[in-house]
Amino acid sequence: MKKLLSLTILIFIVSTTVKSQDITDALRYSLNQNIGNARYAGMGGAMNALGGNLSAMESNPAGGAVFLNSYANFSLALNNSKNTSHYNGTTSKNSFNNFEFNQAGGVFVLHNENSASLFKKLSIGALFSSTQDYDRETYVAGTGKNTIADYFLNHAQGMPLDLLELQAGETINGLYRYLGENYGSGAQTAFLGYQAYLFDPADPNDLGNTLYLSNVSGNAFQHEYLHHTSGGQSKFTINLSAQLGTNYYVGMNVNTHTIDFRQRRMLLENNSHPNSFIRAIGYQDYLNVIGNGVSFQFGGIARYDNLRIAINYDTPVWYLISEETSQSLESIRIENDRQMTTVINPNVINVYEDYRLRTPGKVGVGLAYVFNQSGLISLDFSLRDYGNLKYSPTDNSYFKEVNNTINNSLTTSSTVKLGGEYRWNIMSFRGGLLFEGSPYKDKSIMDHRYGLSLGTGMSFSSFTMDFAYAYSQQENNFRLFPSGFSEPVNSTAVWNNFIVSIGFEF
Repeated sequence: MKKLLSLTILIFIVSTTVKSQDITDALRYSLNQNIGNARYAGMGGAMNALGGNLSAMESNPAGGAVFLNSYANFSLALNNSKNTSHYNGTTSKNSFNNFEFNQAGGVFVLHNENSASLFKKLSIGALFSSTQDYDRETYVAGTGKNTIADYFLNHAQGMPLDLLELQAGETINGLYRYLGENYGSGAQTAFLGYQAYLFDPADPNDLGNTLYLSNVSGNAFQHEYLHHTSGGQSKFTINLSAQLGTNYYVGMNVNTHTIDFRQRRMLLENNSHPNSFIRAIGYQDYLNVIGNGVSFQFGGIARYDNLRIAINYDTPVWYLISEETSQSLESIRIENDRQMTTVINPNVINVYEDYRLRTPGKVGVGLAYVFNQSGLISLDFSLRDYGNLKYSPTDNSYFKEVNNTINNSLTTSSTVKLGGEYRWNIMSFRGGLLFEGSPYKDKSIMDHRYGLSLGTGMSFSSFTMDFAYAYSQQENNFRLFPSGFSEPVNSTAVWNNFIVSIGFEF
């Protein structure tokens, strides 16, 4: 792979207004695995009706008013992701570890000395949290019936040869930049394939030719595929909450969101068919994404003796997103009984016009029962309609098509969290279960996510220390590239999260 994929530094930049976003991108920035602090994670995140915890306050803003005194907490997490891929009978496994500063924040509690006032307590909180960790890898290896050359060929069909052929005085990076500015990334992909000899025009003497024939023969191709991502999503929350009377709590959150996502895809294909002109192909592309968004949350908690009831609503997140992409291609061919290598690396970064994305809102309810000082049990339920994901401007023809695909492919997803805690002296022991429904109507694309968690903690007069382990698993089917590969990869992703949190009451 290293022989084929030897890239030089990217030095040219081209701006383009042509879009490349799809349903996968929209979901990536909408789904999150906010594990929270150790107490929250140990109970499976089932704390909407309990409050008195920074992650619970982030989930239901009314939880900030449950704090009896001012409080600060910070958490560290070790995140491990494992992926097992099955591709045409071949199983590949890989694992990735990441250590991160998971959460930090605090709440300042103001008590009202006027006992006759409706407002008994006012809380002001601030919280930073990591809502998604993108540091992971997926490795796939095996023999497939499809060639990556078809991915480039499919983009070329219908394009006039004049756009793919270098004319007098033109350079690789110059024509590549021109195609990106005027015809988009699909034309650039076709150009790479043509210049690397993956296909030829049906009529090479006609610059208006729009039909192309593959130079790859065979039906057994050895593939190695690596999908590496890094970065993450984070959220900064300002909370304002109040206790009304003895038994009611209300609150709201104002959130700012940040996306930092980096992706590298690499594919190596070898072909031993004796009649194939092309014997090996190496392709890689890069995607860098920066985004910023804003959202609001509203919630309430009612307390009736030992029973707690909660309701909360999260508005959509309104994002403004910037993207950059780049790609390169190498091929090895047999020509006149000689092996020849062609490297097509335009050294161009495509900078796309900023676009907007609206994620779906969420409504949730919670129920908890507190067994005096000995423990509690809690249940949360929430709904999100992923069909409401929307790119904008909505009058853009490309975004219109993608939004229709989203509406037809995605559905309402429910999340159920169940957690419990048992207290013994200064010690607490916790456990939780998680079910998160698939956002797809076709569950074979992405299945439900299941999880369980365990935790423990120690509480002193003004100091707490908590530990938790959270496990979750999800299966999905995907194709190595959106066109040219009809054979899916079955993937099982497993996440192991270890969290430690330290808190101070003041």
